[in-house]
Amino acid sequence: MIHDSAHPLAGHRVRVVTERPLFHQAEGEQPFVVEDWYDRVHEVSWIEPTGEPAVLDYAVRSSVSGLPIDDEVVYGHTDDGLDHLVHTSEIVTDEDTAEAAAQASEPETAEPETTEADQAEGTDALTEAVA
Repeated sequence: MIHDSAHPLAGHRVRVVTERPLFHQAEGEQPFVVEDWYDRVHEVSWIEPTGEPAVLDYAVRSSVSGLPIDDEVVYGHTDDGLDHLVHTSEIVTDEDTAEAAAQASEPETAEPETTEADQAEGTDALTEAVA
């Protein structure tokens, strides 16, 4: 399937977070410039065998990372100029960052503390049940 229109982030610098590092990149978040959907740039799905190094790298990385095997894949490059394919699920947007920050600021539900009296009461109930 070839996408009918450009990716909404085409031409923009984004951040990507991958489970496995991009070729010749450190692990973790990486700056990435989205050129467009891979299939629009190359007029063929990335799944078609082309022998292109970026495609081969993505095929291996996606298989060990458990990424979906679909055409939601963009083509672009990192700051060193190397071309890469990135699944759209690996792109971090400001909305994702805001959502994560909101979740982090929500108070966690704490387990009620057990007092010595509660423990003694539980021990007494257990002793009665056994007897």
